[in-house]
Amino acid sequence: LIFLAGTSGYFVITTSGNKTKGTPETPDDVTRAKQVISKDGNSDQIDLQNLKVTDKMLELFAVPTKPSSVILSNTLVIGPGLANLIHLPLKNLSLAGSPVTDRGLEEIKHMESLEKLNLSKTSITDSGLLELRPLKNLRELDLSDDVIGARACAMVKYWPHLTVLKVNKTAILSDDAFADLARSESLKTLSLADSQLRSIDARALAQGHFDNLILDGTAVDDATLNLLLPMKSLKTLSLKRCKISQQLLDKFKAERPDMTV
Repeated sequence: LIFLAGTSGYFVITTSGNKTKGTPETPDDVTRAKQVISKDGNSDQIDLQNLKVTDKMLELFAVPTKPSSVILSNTLVIGPGLANLIHLPLKNLSLAGSPVTDRGLEEIKHMESLEKLNLSKTSITDSGLLELRPLKNLRELDLSDDVIGARACAMVKYWPHLTVLKVNKTAILSDDAFADLARSESLKTLSLADSQLRSIDARALAQGHFDNLILDGTAVDDATLNLLLPMKSLKTLSLKRCKISQQLLDKFKAERPDMTV
């Protein structure tokens, strides 16, 4: 404190020897994306989820990188920029929650080494899925919460190694669609949680060779469950939030001790 005498009293001037340090600015998403790619460019995975990454920003992958996994969940990617990822040795690509359209599928079809693809909660359509026919190495596909239909099920014949398919929160209303899934020899895990599953669909699924069937939150009831009892390959059946009587569940477990319900 410094006191200065004046005619009417004292004036007080407060000084500080140390300047207040300002809060460091949070880097914008472009800078953060550059930092992540620069830091992780030679690692197996580059994770850009929850950043406002656009198609234009995917040009950052033009620098030498070699990830086998790229996470672009909850970004602003629509599709054309995915062309910048085609040269990568990708085995895993997640675009969950991003506004990807069928235009993006035109680029993804060239990523023939892909084994795992997450397109849940995007803006793709049923017809756009035809673009993915070249992905012969695909093993796991998530189309949950997408506006898809019968074609999504018919497409499994193009993916001979597909073992896991997730179509949760969908409305695939087709008498033939689930028969297409049942005919797959490779498909072992099918997740239909919170989907609009009908009795006729369950009847078709009962002809399949699945190991794991996830039907949480569907309209499966006692009558529908009886249709699934003969599925000898089934090892796990998930029925959370389904209206199944305890009596039938007990019977099911007694008759199928080899299965986890």
